[in-house]
Amino acid sequence: MKAEDLLVSTKFAPPRIGPRYVVRNHLLQQLKAARGSTLVLVVGSAGFGKTVLLAQWRQELLKSGAEIAWLSLTHEDERPSSFSAYLLAAMQQLGVPVEADLLMEGDDVKSMDAAIALTVNGAARLARDLYLIVDDYHQVDDPWVHRFMQKLVDLCPPNLHVVIASRSLPPLNVSRLRVAGRLAELGLDELPFDLHETRTFFEQNLGTVKLSGDEPQLLHDVTGGWPASLQLLATVIKGRPKARLSLRQLGGSSRDLQAYLAEDVVSHLPDELNAFIEKISICRRFNTDLARA
Repeated sequence: MKAEDLLVSTKFAPPRIGPRYVVRNHLLQQLKAARGSTLVLVVGSAGFGKTVLLAQWRQELLKSGAEIAWLSLTHEDERPSSFSAYLLAAMQQLGVPVEADLLMEGDDVKSMDAAIALTVNGAARLARDLYLIVDDYHQVDDPWVHRFMQKLVDLCPPNLHVVIASRSLPPLNVSRLRVAGRLAELGLDELPFDLHETRTFFEQNLGTVKLSGDEPQLLHDVTGGWPASLQLLATVIKGRPKARLSLRQLGGSSRDLQAYLAEDVVSHLPDELNAFIEKISICRRFNTDLARA
């Protein structure tokens, strides 16, 4: 059996995006301006729409004739052998002639260097732009994987662009790329919905229920434009229209929202960060100085 036959095909498939998703036009413009970057980092907590945004950008890139490979990582992919197999298979999808069964174990520097050389040289010989989108990079925490990615972005030819989406900033040295203008970054300052996007979201997702007056503004203020929480609130409003009478408190009292926070956000945070959150939670308001104290 060939190595590629053991790879899960759905990891190479981007999510389907339908009409209910808000088109992030201003973020897509920023990504369009970043097309020449060697590395694009999209970093933000769970539920901020990183995957959907990159799926939307992928559609725009396809229209321009670029070649794109998509790779979604899982916790099992932090093993060097699994990560390298999937990454090299993704490069094959871009037309880069690398062997999919070139598996690497542990700290085998020679095999890592060989894989990097084959990838970089093969990509450089192709006369078109290549985009490797790696989603959920936070799933891997093996130093070997980070060294592999560091070498790849350091040696990328001009036509190979690496796009990483992660809940936390990858431990990569990107200062040289930043100084050279070859790094593009989107983070928590950019990812939340603005008020217009919040209005559009509810118009597309509430069905026959219509918001009026300052209700969209209130919901936007309650959630801070966090797309996941807006989705949960839309579910609550559709199921319990009377909940609109207490919009100011809805974001804090929704059991769905609390469950999402507990299961998809808090449970993935480091122990020390959870301990900090518990300490600061007794304060209704806080600033940077108080948090440091």
